[in-house]
Amino acid sequence: MTLWDGSTTLIGKHKPSFHLMIKERSVIAEIIRSPQLGFAEAYIHDRLEVKGDLGAFIKLAINNQSRFEKRFKIFSRGSRFHRRADRATSIGQQ
Repeated sequence: MTLWDGSTTLIGKHKPSFHLMIKERSVIAEIIRSPQLGFAEAYIHDRLEVKGDLGAFIKLAINNQSRFEKRFKIFSRGSRFHRRADRATSIGQQ
C-alpha cells in the first residue's frame, strides 16, 4: 500500500496480488465512515487506485469486513471520530 505522502507499507506475509494506492488523505476517513461508498467514490474519482488483481482486493475486503468493524468500533457512526471525519470531509469539499 502506498499513501498520498509516498510512504509504502507491506501488509501480510505473502507476495501481494494487488497494490493499493491512496492518493488523498481524506480517503481514509471516508472509507472508515462508510467503507463501501467511501471506496467506490474514491476509486471512481481516481483518489484511490488498485493496481493488479482488483477481484482479490474486493474478496479480501469482504472477507475481513467484520474484523475491520470490530477493530475500529471507535470509528463507528455517531462516535467522536466519525463526527470529526464528517466535518473534515465537508470542509474539504467547500
